[in-house]
Order: sequence, then structure tokens, then C-alpha cells
Amino acid sequence: MIARRFDARLHLYLCDAERAYVLRHQYDTPAAHAVLKSAVGEAHEFLQNLWGSLAVDDLRADFDAASESPLCEAIVHKVRHSGADLVIRAIGADGTSPGSIMSATDLELVRTCPVPLLLTRIRPWSPTPRFAVAIDLSDEERPRLTQTVLRCADFLAAHCGASLDVLYGAGAVADSSIEELREAAAVRAREVQARTRAVHVITGEPSTALPEFASRQEYDLIALGALTHRKALTALIGTFTGRLMERVDCDLLLVKPDARRVASKT
Repeated sequence: MIARRFDARLHLYLCDAERAYVLRHQYDTPAAHAVLKSAVGEAHEFLQNLWGSLAVDDLRADFDAASESPLCEAIVHKVRHSGADLVIRAIGADGTSPGSIMSATDLELVRTCPVPLLLTRIRPWSPTPRFAVAIDLSDEERPRLTQTVLRCADFLAAHCGASLDVLYGAGAVADSSIEELREAAAVRAREVQARTRAVHVITGEPSTALPEFASRQEYDLIALGALTHRKALTALIGTFTGRLMERVDCDLLLVKPDARRVASKT
């Protein structure tokens, strides 16, 4: 659906990182290379057969298979080589419970992926999708990140025919401050001309209150910044981001300040 709405070319990528890791430590190097070459050929054929079984004739697709380790580095290399504008990956795709539990590769991709990363729980979206974007209004947060997240969420929502809500986890604040915070969040959205349906200020501990609110709203996707503003954790995903990723049951669009905007015809 996303490819159709953006008139995009799909790059289907399959990497057998586990076999690459095992064979890397084999003494018989020529034999190991032969096994890897055969495995890559089989994986490429699998992708072609998989795509053919979908009977999709109106979309363009490329197929690429590899046997490299670690998996995250292989994916990032593919992203840079292909010039992709968006990476879509099933949560826990390299684990035993795809769609449910975050894997180490998922978390590492959040940190290293150079373009917006859509982590999906492999659940169909509603006929009219409902999106949300979680923003941070604190003085410590970099405005560039908030603007980039809002732009990406608005761009994706507009092309997918989805509504878009703005969410701000305010923590413990007085009731008299809620309307002021709601207007501040609305101003951030207007600054980038985001077409939003509603702005919600959620009180209480953000890492708990916001996922609970999101579950009640039954969003199909939540967009948020991938990195924290805390200096000690700049190389990692933020604490709030990590907890939100664990607790919401919808798809997640993770965006970094320097991530290229999702673009059409790519």
C-alpha cells in the first residue's frame, strides 16, 4: 500500500547473517565461500518466488540477497547502497516471535539506520489508518528533531489517507497548564504545516501514561524521535523511546534529526 501511494520502487532484501557468522570461522575458506554463494542464490530465488506469489503487477521491485554478519550492518549497507528513503522491517524478524518482541537488531537499527525506520508488528492497518506523532516540548529537546518527526509523520499520513494526532507526555503538571501545553504542541505542528486532527496532552509518567493512552486510541502507527536529548545516552535510543517501543502494540516510525525525509518515487 505504501509503495502504491508513493509510486515507489521496492527493494526486497534477505540476509542470512547467522550462516555468515558460522562460516566466517571455518578453516576451509574455499568451501565456506561455495556454501555462501549457494545460500545467496537460494535466497534470491526465494524472494522472486515470494514476490511472484503475490501477483502484484503494478509495482516495481528489486531483489537482493546476501550472507553477511552482523545483520544490522548488512541492512545499513544495503540502505546506503540502494538509496532507500524508508526501511520497513518486522519487529523481531530475526527472533522466534516476529511482530512481538524487539530484537537486538531492531534496537541497533533504531540507533544506526540513516533513514526513517518503520518497525511493523505485522498487523493490517485500519481501512482509514490512524497515526500519531509523539513529540517533546522540553527545552532540552532539539527543535530540529521535533520538526523532522512531524514532517515525516505528516508526509506519510497524507499519502496513506491517515488521520494524524499529536501526543505530548507532560508528566505531572497542574490542570491549569494543560491548555497552555496543548497550544504549544499545536504551534510546533503549525510550524511545519502538519495536517493534524487533534492534539493530546497526556499527564502522568510518560513512559506509562502515553502507551496506555495510545492503546485506547487504537493507533495503527506512532512516529517518534529515535534518539534522546540526554548527553550520557546520545549513542543509544532514549529511555522513553525504548519503553514506548516495548509497550505499544502498533507500528512505529523512528526518525532521527539527520534522517532524510520519506520521499516519493524512490
